[in-house]
This record gives sequence, structure tokens and C-alpha cells, in this order.
Amino acid sequence: MLGRFAAAVSQDRDWAGFWEIDKFGHPSAADYVSDNDFWYNLPANFDLLDSIVRMWRWTGDKSYVSDPSIQRFFDSTTTAYVSAWDLQPDRILKRSRIMNRRLPQGKFVHDRGIPSYTEGEDNFNLGTDLLAAEYRAFESLRVVATSRHEPLLAQRYENTANGILDLIEHKAWSQQDSRFMGFFSRDGSRHGSGDAMVLYFGAAKDPGHIRAALFHIESVEYLKNIGIEEESYLPQTLYRYGEKDAAYRIIMDLTRPDKDRRDYPEASFSVIGAMVTGMMGMEVVDDGRGRPLLRSISRLRSASDRAKLSGVRVRDNLVDLEHVGDSRSIMTNRSKMPIHWQAAFPGRVPLLIVNGHPVRSRISLDALSSPVSSIVTDVPTGATVSVSRPTL
Repeated sequence: MLGRFAAAVSQDRDWAGFWEIDKFGHPSAADYVSDNDFWYNLPANFDLLDSIVRMWRWTGDKSYVSDPSIQRFFDSTTTAYVSAWDLQPDRILKRSRIMNRRLPQGKFVHDRGIPSYTEGEDNFNLGTDLLAAEYRAFESLRVVATSRHEPLLAQRYENTANGILDLIEHKAWSQQDSRFMGFFSRDGSRHGSGDAMVLYFGAAKDPGHIRAALFHIESVEYLKNIGIEEESYLPQTLYRYGEKDAAYRIIMDLTRPDKDRRDYPEASFSVIGAMVTGMMGMEVVDDGRGRPLLRSISRLRSASDRAKLSGVRVRDNLVDLEHVGDSRSIMTNRSKMPIHWQAAFPGRVPLLIVNGHPVRSRISLDALSSPVSSIVTDVPTGATVSVSRPTL
């Protein structure tokens, strides 16, 4: 599916793809008339790019980053697409709302390149969600370029990402409102909320800004005014920043039997994603030496909680992961290859117990500058490894 969407980008549509496709990759008549008259939201190219890179990191399937049509999509999105729609850091705030309009009239001429995922208003020329998606796309490609030992390209991607990040932290952030504003107008005015998408894409670094944005998206006022699509992605975001009680409450709301529009695909898929990558904290990272590292951190709510995932496919491995509160994690390797596992725990814990033996931990800081303690260990074929905090 990702390959179909990536292959759809075309110079005739100013390097945009299709908003909806069928299984053959053909556009839907619901939002496409011609290459001059179609619906498209500009964050989509960047969001798709990041999704492809995340799939590559999780599966290890090199075709996600080496397939010629995907490589063409990467290259065109970071160059021609950015240029065609005035998305460069030094131009994006002053861009026109709808650019590249080729017809005076048509079904979608006012929607050919909406600069946000928001469709209910048109009094802006740039959505903060577009900035956040663009930041994440360039950061993701920096990781790809680094893995390929292409330092100059990685630096170029990093420079663009940093330029977008600077706009988010200094232009989208409102000190008066203590939140990221959602929309920019060409006269410099801002309005609305952009907190959810900034946090979803990890497009903020200032811990104070992140805490204030979290406070806003956890508020009753905010939650009662969003649709299920936006609500669906909140648990994963909240778990990432340690807001485990709020994340769990929203999962319970999304899955209650009488939840309106619970059958939307966003709800079920995002709840599963939030449990795996959020509650259980599973992600594939680089160990700094070019090896994939399976990381986990428990975000269970209480010391008495237990949770287990069985038969999770990560790259060529099949694993089971169990957490006991945030004091013990157990990994079982059901594969034919050893797994490099980083077991992480919130807080500053100088020593962790690995299968009964004390091991000095590595202390790092998370996105909110809170300490995290971890060790890296190999889990051999067919083995089970337990890592825990020392008992007092």
C-alpha cells in the first residue's frame, strides 16, 4: 500500500500523489477529476515518507528505502515538492494558501494543495501540522542517509529539519497561550491549536513547551471538541511522553462498546499501535554501530499491573515481551537469531539485575529531561532474559 501511494506522485500534480486509491493504485472519483482538479492535503507526502521509513526500521526490509519508485518519491518530496509548494523554511510562512491553481473553476480547485490536514476552515495559509510532518520527514530521511554512510546528504536533511523545528519552537509557540498555535495567516496572525500534531510527530524539543502542550491536549475542553480520528492518535503520543494514565483513559474511551464511530479504522489500528509502541514501549533504534536494537520500556500504570505481548514480529525475529509494573521486563527470543535488546526503566537506577546478576546501567534523558536507566543485552536463540530493578 505504501508503495502504491509513493508511486502515485507525479510532476503533473506538482509532485503530489493521490488522496485515495483503489487496490490498483488508481485515484478515487470522490476526490479526483483530473491532474488539474483534485483534492490533496500537503502534509500527506511527508507523513507517507515517515511511515515508509518507520516500516523499514521495524521490518528491516531494505526495499522500503531502496525500491526505485520509493527512492524517486523520497527525492522528489524533499526537492521538487518542497519547491513547488513553497515549503522551504525561509519561505513557508509567507506562502499562498492554494498554489499552482491551473483552472479558474472546478470541483476541487480550492482543495488542490490544502496546507494542513484541517479541512473545516480556510482562513490560513499554513497549518502547524504541515510544519510538524515536514520536520519528521526530513529527520526520518536523515536516519536513512546516516545508515547508508552519506554524511553530506544526512547533514542537508538535518539542516532543513532544524530550520523547520526553529519555526515550530519560536513561531508556532505562543508564550501567552502556553501552547503551539495551529494555523498561520500571511499577515502574521495565528490561531487554533497545533499541540496534538506537534507532539505526534515529535516536532518539539523544549521540555517546557512539551509539558504545556501535553497539559492542553489532556484537558476536558480539548478532548470534548475533537473527532475520533484525532483522538485515535492521542494514546500513542501520550505514552511516548510518559502520560500513561491519560493514555489509558483514552484507550478505554476509544474501545467502549457505545463509542460513536468506533468502527473507523483509525480507532482499532491506533489502539493496537499504542499498546505495542506506547504501553509496552517497543521500538527499533540504532545502537550507534549500525546494528538494529529492540528497545522496550514499561509504561504500565501501577506496580501491580502485568502485561504481555506474544509472537511479535520484529525484523527477522519473533519475540515475547512481558512487563511487571515498571520494575521487571522479560524478553523471550523465539527466533533463530540472537536479539540485541535494550531494556529501559524510568528513573535513575545505577544497577539493573540481568538474570540475577547486577549490571551497571546507562543513564540518559527522555524528551522531558527525565532520567531513564537502561542496559543492552543479547537474547540468544530460544532464551528468556529477565531485567529488573534491584529489590530494596
